[in-house]
Amino acid sequence: MDDPFNLREDDVVVIRAFDDWPEHLFQVWEVYDDSITGYSITGPLEGV
Repeated sequence: MDDPFNLREDDVVVIRAFDDWPEHLFQVWEVYDDSITGYSITGPLEGV
């Protein structure tokens, strides 16, 4: 499956605010066919 967002390791993306979660930055560690891994740089889950 092609990655429509062309995400790569170490990319930093903006997760837009939704429900009760504020907008925050997320650094990509790994990209899979149906998901990504990484951690929050800012926001309520910073460093997780």
